[in-house]
Amino acid sequence: MHNDYIPRVVKIERIIKETADTKTFYLPASAIKLSAGSHLRREKCPLDFKPGQFLEISYFGIGEAPVSISSAPDEDFLKLTFKRVGCVTTSLFNLKEKDSLGIRGPFGNGFPLEQPDQKDLVFIAGGIGVAPLRSLLKFILSKKETKVSSISFLYGARSPDDLLYKKELDYWGKSIKLLLTVDKPDVQWKERVGVVTQLLDEIRINPLKTMVFLCGPAMMLRFTTAKLTELGVPAADIFLSLERHMKCGLGKCGHCYIADKFVCKDGPVFTLEQLNSLVPMEIL
Repeated sequence: MHNDYIPRVVKIERIIKETADTKTFYLPASAIKLSAGSHLRREKCPLDFKPGQFLEISYFGIGEAPVSISSAPDEDFLKLTFKRVGCVTTSLFNLKEKDSLGIRGPFGNGFPLEQPDQKDLVFIAGGIGVAPLRSLLKFILSKKETKVSSISFLYGARSPDDLLYKKELDYWGKSIKLLLTVDKPDVQWKERVGVVTQLLDEIRINPLKTMVFLCGPAMMLRFTTAKLTELGVPAADIFLSLERHMKCGLGKCGHCYIADKFVCKDGPVFTLEQLNSLVPMEIL
């Protein structure tokens, strides 16, 4: 009988060191399986997870941490990108290939998988927030029947060394509009300098045919959503992945409670319209 509280033990197949404090773990694709308690159903979605969902990752004897799934559902490996920020992630950071860890999930809801035809899609990522957006972007690019009008990806990091998926960025730039910016450039940096919000001035947005997907620090989300609202993008077409301390993943512990929602269960993906309806309204 399936128990959502008991982690499955899996081995790390491969580890990529993205930056000095960020790694991507490659786990067997078979690590994610539909459970009896999952809200996904095969007849609705032939995937074991949706872009935007997350897993609880265990380092046995230390604890768990929520980590967004950064791979698309049809990739050969389940990829988890995380940053070393506390006891659990520091312990995970020190693991080697073929070491074991525990996973629970997937949890939460994800980004909408069905985009209306001829929509412009805009991705806006800050820091480690690029991880769940990578999952959605890879999923959309893999769909042969995709009929979106255009795709723009705006990505900001603290410095050039802090940019994730550097090899993939070059590939993305050949098929979509990719704009990069950093706060602290080095002497080799040739791209933009400044906050990611300012990149919105470099793309053309038709507010009636644009869907926006965001993930990053709360301050970035606050100013970016304000800018998008000013540009006339409807709140129902702005999707945000929130970062909170999602301890249990099941809406039981209350660590991620905001207003009347649990980020782990009702999110982590919300529309701006949903967030604006919550009390207190200053969620971001």
